[in-house]
Amino acid sequence: MPDGLGMNINPAMLRRMIKENDALARMTGGVGPDYDYSFAETGPDGRGHFTDRGKLPNHPTFSIDSAYAELAPGEAGRWVQTPNGVGYVPGPARMSNPAYIRFMKEKYLPAVDPNVQLITKPIKK
Repeated sequence: MPDGLGMNINPAMLRRMIKENDALARMTGGVGPDYDYSFAETGPDGRGHFTDRGKLPNHPTFSIDSAYAELAPGEAGRWVQTPNGVGYVPGPARMSNPAYIRFMKEKYLPAVDPNVQLITKPIKK
C-alpha cells in the first residue's frame, strides 16, 4: 500500500509495527521517543515537532493529516484554531474514551504540547 510518499507499506507489517510501538508507548507512558512515527519526511519544525504526515494511529495526536488516517479513521482527530490558540479535536473513537481524555489532559499535553487545548465539546462559532 502506498504510504503517501510513494513507498509501498505492507499492511501486516504496519499493524505489527503499531502493536510493537503500542507496547513501547505503555513502557514510556506515552511520552517518550518517536515510537509513533513511521517516517519523518520533513524533519522537525521550530518547536522540535515532526509533521502529522508520518504519525501512526497510536500517536496521541494522530490526525486526518497523516498518510495513515485512512487505516484508522475513527482515531484520526483534527487541528483547529480557537480564540485561545491551537486546539486538537480527537477522533470519534478517542473522544468517547475517558482514559484517553484523562491521559491527554493530565500527562501528554502538559509534558509535550502545553499550549495546545484539548477540545472535547463542540466549538461555538
